[in-house]
Parts: sequence; C-alpha cells; structure tokens
Amino acid sequence: MIASLKAMRNKAPRIWYFLYDFATAVLADAPISQLQNSYEGRWMPQTNNLEHVFVPIWEAGDAWYVMLLDVKAPKIYVLDVNRCERNPT
Repeated sequence: MIASLKAMRNKAPRIWYFLYDFATAVLADAPISQLQNSYEGRWMPQTNNLEHVFVPIWEAGDAWYVMLLDVKAPKIYVLDVNRCERNPT
C-alpha cells in the first residue's frame, strides 16, 4: 500500500485543479507573469501527460460553474448546475 502511494506521488500529473480565484484573475486581465508567480509550481506542475484542467468559476450572486478543459480532445466543457429548459447548454 505505501509503495503504491509513493509510486502515485512520483507519477507525472495528468490533471490540474485550480482555485476559483484563478478564473477571477484571468477575467480581470491579470498579467501572465502574475498568474505564473501565483499558480505555476503548486497548481501547474510540469508534465507531459496533461489530460484535463478543472477551473471553478464564481460569479456574483452565488452562481458557480466549472470549466473543464480536455487537453487531448481539445475541447472545453462548461458544467452549470443551474441548467434549465430555457438554457439547455
């Protein structure tokens, strides 16, 4: 069991997960250098095996979305819990 956990820790990551403030910073036109300083390393470890990127997005009024980037496809999915018949996307 311990050997398995150690092996997983040493594998190149396939998924990046961001905090919601990443999307807020991007939408506020934060400089790329600021984004790199804040997120590169811990949230964006180097990898050649990246498959998916999860970015939670918060809007005022307590609306939450999740943007899923499928790096291999390449496709972008927006997952919205507030979907209804009037808004089928």
